[in-house]
Amino acid sequence: MSTKIDPVVFAEFTGLRNTIAEERLGPTDLATATNVDIDDAGQVRRRRGFTQVASGSWHSLHENNGVNYGVKDGDLCAILSDFSTLTLMAGVGDQPLAYASIGPTVYFSSPVYGGVIEDMIVRPWGKTGTVGTWVSPVVNPTSNMPEVAGKLLKDPPRATALAYLNGRIYMATGQTLWATELYQYDLVDANQNYFYFEDAITSVIAVSDGLYVGTEKATYFLAGAMRGMARVQVFGVGTVKGSAVTVDPQRVGAGREDVIARSKRAVLFLTAAGLCVGLDSGVCFNLTQGRFDFPEAQDATAMFREQDGISQYVGTVNSSGTPTGNARFGDFVDAEIRRFTGD
Repeated sequence: MSTKIDPVVFAEFTGLRNTIAEERLGPTDLATATNVDIDDAGQVRRRRGFTQVASGSWHSLHENNGVNYGVKDGDLCAILSDFSTLTLMAGVGDQPLAYASIGPTVYFSSPVYGGVIEDMIVRPWGKTGTVGTWVSPVVNPTSNMPEVAGKLLKDPPRATALAYLNGRIYMATGQTLWATELYQYDLVDANQNYFYFEDAITSVIAVSDGLYVGTEKATYFLAGAMRGMARVQVFGVGTVKGSAVTVDPQRVGAGREDVIARSKRAVLFLTAAGLCVGLDSGVCFNLTQGRFDFPEAQDATAMFREQDGISQYVGTVNSSGTPTGNARFGDFVDAEIRRFTGD
């Protein structure tokens, strides 16, 4: 005697979930989703493949005004439209570069090198040398009126994170966030225009009215003019280095339309608590809370793209922690959908 088994129809899916045991997953949850996309209607479809267009060891990709840059085999290059490369600066090495773009000009830095790309030519970043320049309001100093009330201007420090906001480039080095002089991007006041944080800074990224600064232990929002910036902690967990990207606020997802509509710019970044979005005025929320736990990560590489009508945060995490040894998300073919019933 045969037993009739009624079919189970999966009409839509809400995505991956690893915050509960697999046997407790709902009918719309996925335990594994490899190389598939899930659209706004919850439909799963096979993701496109990829084609290699350039060989070599690459890192530190950056786009500005339609021009793409990257480090190939240790050399900073411009990536041309036919995927060939033009070497701009040889020997920058394996240290990741941070970038800040102001119009067509690109500023870049690592703990070892710093430079400026103008018209496909690289020049050193800074104009004062290693000693610096003392600038005083006293034009013609005398024995009775020496060079007082001045400031010591130096070249910008070698930084691991850069961001441009309101006429200044902000640069992270260790636990210190520096800012260039107003509209003078080759100069830093050595005695002021900096912030000190309790932990090493992992990311600096700008929205329209402030900066999100991530450290190893917490994430902050800085707003206001440079001399009076207020620092507010927005998350009690750190930001993963290399995970922050700038996006259109309208592309960060539904559910918070009220605050999204008031924001001109948004950032996405990874924390140990999940994938978070930061909007203007320091408004933040966690997009994956309660659904997906990411592993503790040393650093990440991330991008944001729109393909086939789907907005995607794509990233790869370098991790040695739990819940998995390493994680790849956004680069999702063959979906394994598990739902356990019976024995």
